[in-house]
Amino acid sequence: MVFYWRPEDKQLAELIQNRLSEKLGLRNRGTRIEPFAVLVWSSVPAVLIELAFISNRHEARRLSNPQFREKAAKALADVLDEWHSQKRKSLPQ
Repeated sequence: MVFYWRPEDKQLAELIQNRLSEKLGLRNRGTRIEPFAVLVWSSVPAVLIELAFISNRHEARRLSNPQFREKAAKALADVLDEWHSQKRKSLPQ
């Protein structure tokens, strides 16, 4: 699940959720707007990502796997690069 607060961050949250779900084979838990302090007080685009839950034995095992963590980090870097490229293309020339 990916959380966001400001309406302008919804597109980023949805892009991250969809790509991480696709690339990591995770259930798409969607996005939610929540007033978490880390999101509310941010002056830049901000999202909070819940990749997995350590309270779930299966997900905790997955998180303890270095290959999964590497794959997740790469997927997140790729999606942020994709988002940044989309933003640059939408700027006036």
